[in-house]
Amino acid sequence: MPSKQSAAVKRRWEAFRLAMVQPGFGAPDDESWGDLTAEPRGVDYLETEAAGLPAMWADRSLLDQGISAGRIAFAGDSVGGWLAVTAQLRAREQGLPLPAAALLMSPCVDMETTGKSYETNQDSDPFFKRDVVRGIIRGFLGEGTDARDPRANPLYADLSGLGPLYIQAGGDETLADDALLLYEHAAKAGVDARLEIVPDMLHTFQMAAGRAPEADDAIRELAGWVRPRLGL
Repeated sequence: MPSKQSAAVKRRWEAFRLAMVQPGFGAPDDESWGDLTAEPRGVDYLETEAAGLPAMWADRSLLDQGISAGRIAFAGDSVGGWLAVTAQLRAREQGLPLPAAALLMSPCVDMETTGKSYETNQDSDPFFKRDVVRGIIRGFLGEGTDARDPRANPLYADLSGLGPLYIQAGGDETLADDALLLYEHAAKAGVDARLEIVPDMLHTFQMAAGRAPEADDAIRELAGWVRPRLGL
């Protein structure tokens, strides 16, 4: 059974779902996510515009500081997990060195939403129904983008040469098969990949680190796995 603390993650996704189907029901605002997690330190946030919309760059600039790629790991959750893979593909294309490893939490990579977990977990996942995810993907990719384009869908990209991947997902989330499909695709490409599906957990449950024991355990596993790959 999930801990009482981890139930806060489920309540958050339930609130978002209710906001979509019940007019007048307010979804949690962006600032309230701090109730579950905290911002990382040592990152510069640069405000900008993209296509006339407010946007923000998160700048680390580690290579410019003389830190070798072998001492760098990428990490991301949900679409951030997608970015942690596609950023490597873009870096490889530009001839940049690749990170030593990547930590992917509930990565959203299947832009065609083909996973069977959309059916098997449709009752346990309060928010990420297939129609919801398809709508998010349409807004993310924009009109005219092929969902099978390797630049948009890592499941169609050549992943050979990428560093080790540690992929975590929740056993109750509909995107669990995104993690499984990515793991299988990476393994076929010869990538050193590890997959962990944590029972009873939902999408990006790791956001409750510091409050929920399941999240703390997951982060501890990620950290223990990546340390030797960074020479720590």
